[in-house]
Amino acid sequence: MAEVVSAIAGHIASGRHGAPGPVAGIRLGEVTGRDLIQVGAWRETVEAVRLKLGVEMGADVAASPRMATVQRDMTVFLVAPEKFWVSAPRARAIGKRLGGLFPAVEAVVTELGHSRTVLSISGQRCRDLIARLMAIDTHRSVFPPGSFASSGIHGVGCLLHYAADIDGAPEFDLYVPRSFALSMTEAIAVLAEQWGYEAFRIR
Repeated sequence: MAEVVSAIAGHIASGRHGAPGPVAGIRLGEVTGRDLIQVGAWRETVEAVRLKLGVEMGADVAASPRMATVQRDMTVFLVAPEKFWVSAPRARAIGKRLGGLFPAVEAVVTELGHSRTVLSISGQRCRDLIARLMAIDTHRSVFPPGSFASSGIHGVGCLLHYAADIDGAPEFDLYVPRSFALSMTEAIAVLAEQWGYEAFRIR
């Protein structure tokens, strides 16, 4: 498979930017080195596909369109009634594996890794930042760790995943269409300046 090249590398300077202070309110980076695979089932096969995915990752895949299933280094999202997204390290070649697991009569497997950029947004003020971008309530009481939701940012469809808690602050992964990744990242960086932000690169 062709190498996935970052759409934003070299355009956002690493280091501290925006408002001064002892700690940056936002940390902004890119998640790299991962594949994103879409598994599109049929109405009659979606339950069998969900069960097979669970066997593959060693955990029951949630039948909820709100909670991701995370097991070791794999994450599965039910993004539509019969459509799953699977995120895993590229070294695992999960697309090839899933392609051999599901016959076409059961599901269609599509590589999406080249079509999405995944941004990491974390820090003590990250919820304030997201509230200005998306119509999603990210308060922990209604959007706990593991939650995900799809919404629009300036008319561009994106998926937001509450991936983890880091040093007492939430970390969100934002899946953005590649063609909008640079303009989206620049807009987020400008918005984050009011709290101060640190730009970095995740490998």
